[in-house]
Amino acid sequence: MNKKLIILPVLIVLLTLPIITLAGELSTDSCVLLPGAPPQDPATWFGCIIIRFIDIVAWPIFGGVIVIMSIWAGLLLVTAHGDVTKTTTGKKAFITIIVGILIVVVGYSAYNIIKKVIGV
Repeated sequence: MNKKLIILPVLIVLLTLPIITLAGELSTDSCVLLPGAPPQDPATWFGCIIIRFIDIVAWPIFGGVIVIMSIWAGLLLVTAHGDVTKTTTGKKAFITIIVGILIVVVGYSAYNIIKKVIGV
């Protein structure tokens, strides 16, 4: 019972952290270089590359991996037919998926918090 009382507030904080950090997300409008505009400084240019990489490459790959792993874990549970070892393997796969999602969400939130504190 005490474990559930600890997990619930932690889960609420972890779920609201991305919303809080992304509330004032940096606009990618600063990454658009219009013709005739002065060139960007290297820090802004590199920041734009990172933002574009995360938006275009990292999030779709992350989402695809999560979907594939979820289907795989579901198939493990469905095909277990009551076998304890296969059921345990399926449960461990789902726990691994959830932990992976939490690590990515907390990491991205920490990145945004640090970025806002530094003022970049």
